[in-house]
Amino acid sequence: MLVLSFAYCACIRIHAMTGVVCVIDCTRLHEALQVKEQAHGITSRWSPSCSEYKEVQSFFSKQKERELAELIWAASSRRQFLLRLKSKYAGKHFMIKRSQNFS
Repeated sequence: MLVLSFAYCACIRIHAMTGVVCVIDCTRLHEALQVKEQAHGITSRWSPSCSEYKEVQSFFSKQKERELAELIWAASSRRQFLLRLKSKYAGKHFMIKRSQNFS
């Protein structure tokens, strides 16, 4: 998704796959952001080329990778447990049904 910003505070979003264009008026959002920045004493914003920005972005990227790895590990552990459970009881269930059919 490509996002372009203009001075009059409108954003144009172009969806990469469909090419759908959305124009969003961001005036209220921009004003709320300025109020928050003034309240917290923020005088300047980081640019994407700033070293502090890159450090923070790297930190959050690594944190997200760890969370994703934990999520994948939990899901795979659950799947392994269920597969073991299935293999443990699948044959017995089949034999019970088979013996009931012959009775």
